[in-house]
Amino acid sequence: MTAQGSGAGAPTTDDLEAVLAQTCSVLEGVGAEDWDRPTPCTGWDVSQLVDHLMTWSRTYAERVGLSEPGSGHRSDDGTGRPAAQQLEDLSAVIVTGYRSDSDGSRELPLGILLMDYLGHTWDLAVATGQELRVPDTAVLRAMEAGSTMLTPETRGESFAPEVPVAPGATDLERLVALLGRDPRWTPRT
Repeated sequence: MTAQGSGAGAPTTDDLEAVLAQTCSVLEGVGAEDWDRPTPCTGWDVSQLVDHLMTWSRTYAERVGLSEPGSGHRSDDGTGRPAAQQLEDLSAVIVTGYRSDSDGSRELPLGILLMDYLGHTWDLAVATGQELRVPDTAVLRAMEAGSTMLTPETRGESFAPEVPVAPGATDLERLVALLGRDPRWTPRT
């Protein structure tokens, strides 16, 4: 079953706010020993994935109203706490920008943000051995948005081909498979 036509409805800012809160939680759980771990994003380790996540979070926030972007996201003890704290601040700007229907929010559909954050938060959680808890409705809405946007013709270099899933796969597993990740991915040991 795909989310297309699932009736989940359009993504909401409440979905985005819940997913961003979980992203912050996962970032908070990144330890000093995690930065060099591989991720499901081919060619990226945790450090590169967090760099990417923080760079486009600042870009999204700037689009909807942030005037002074922050920088740096590792603490003296090497943890991801600074990234989590920065993302909390950026999240407030992003969600407010989308709730106020800013010019920038109209340029980038909410479904893309929701899909990106869910995909990369899953990548980071799996790579660092953390549990990911996101609302089922957010996953279904992201999957519905993704299934209309991600066709074989539009995937480009940003998305690998969709990965087949086993019968009984969860909605989150189906979403990450849609995004070109193997839902059974585990870090090398």
